[in-house]
Amino acid sequence: MMNTETHNEKIVSIGGWCGVAAVLRKKMALCQEAFPFDYILSSFQGVIHFLKNDFDAFFPENPMPRIEDGFSKFFGQHTVFLHHDLQRPEVVDAFKRRIGRFLSMLAQEKSPVLFVRASGPHFDEAPQIPEFVSVLREKFPALKFRLLFMSHYQSEGEKFQSTDPDVIIHYLDTEEFREEDYLRLVGEALGRNEGCV
Repeated sequence: MMNTETHNEKIVSIGGWCGVAAVLRKKMALCQEAFPFDYILSSFQGVIHFLKNDFDAFFPENPMPRIEDGFSKFFGQHTVFLHHDLQRPEVVDAFKRRIGRFLSMLAQEKSPVLFVRASGPHFDEAPQIPEFVSVLREKFPALKFRLLFMSHYQSEGEKFQSTDPDVIIHYLDTEEFREEDYLRLVGEALGRNEGCV
C-alpha cells in the first residue's frame, strides 16, 4: 500500500552511478524526465559543489576521452561520463537542458522531491549528508524534499547516522549491486512493497 504523504513525490537520481537511474527509470518507471546525474558517475562532494556553484565545472575542462575497459570515458573534476560522447555538441546541449530542468525543479515549491543516491564501497560518503541537506535548504528554502541514501561501504566500524527525519540511510550488506535491494529500499521509502516477496 502506498503512503499517501509520499505518493506525489518526484523521484530524482543524484547518482553515485548509473544503476540508480536504471532502477528508477527502467525497472520502476518512476522518472519521466532526464536529469544531470542519470547515467554518469559522480562524487557526493561533486553534487554538493554543483548545487553550491550552479553546476560550475560539471563538464571536463578538456573533453578528450580516455579509453579504459573498452569504454571512452570523459573525466571531470567530480564526474565521469561513460555513456555520453561529450565531443558531440548535441550531447552537451542535452546535459545543459537536464541541468536547467534540475535547477527549475529545485526552485519550485509544489512537488516534493525524493532524491535517491547510491554510494560506492570504497569511501563512506554518508558523513557529507548534513552538508548536502544544508546547501539545499539554504539555496532552495521552498523545496520540500527527502533523501534516500544507499551505501555499499563495508566497514566493521560505526556507521553514520542522521537524526534528520527527511534523511533515510541504508548501509547495504554487500559491495555488489543487487537490483532487488534498490527496488526494495525505494519501495519502502515510497510506502510500497517493491521487490518484496
